[in-house]
Amino acid sequence: MATQGIVTVTHKGIVTHKIIVGCDGYNADDLVQAIEEAQKPLTIGTCLALAKDVGFGCSDCLVVMDEYSSCGADDELDERYRRTFKNPRFNPRWENGTADYVRVVEC
Repeated sequence: MATQGIVTVTHKGIVTHKIIVGCDGYNADDLVQAIEEAQKPLTIGTCLALAKDVGFGCSDCLVVMDEYSSCGADDELDERYRRTFKNPRFNPRWENGTADYVRVVEC
């Protein structure tokens, strides 16, 4: 089932990581819990591993970003991903920025 999802990690209200998927977004709460329990500071690799562990997205749609880099499904990300990075609730997969599951976790 294709359900868009985004989990954004913030620190003192500033976006540090975004985990964006086009399917299995309903596992967002499991990812939030895993992030809260993870050792800090988080890395892109840690976020990617946690997302895979809880089934948030698949290898074809999972993208993990921090302020400077990204990894995951698509090497050529639309410029919207970078432009909207600081907006914690914006889903860059769509022009309108919506997703079925949107979670923001403060670390």
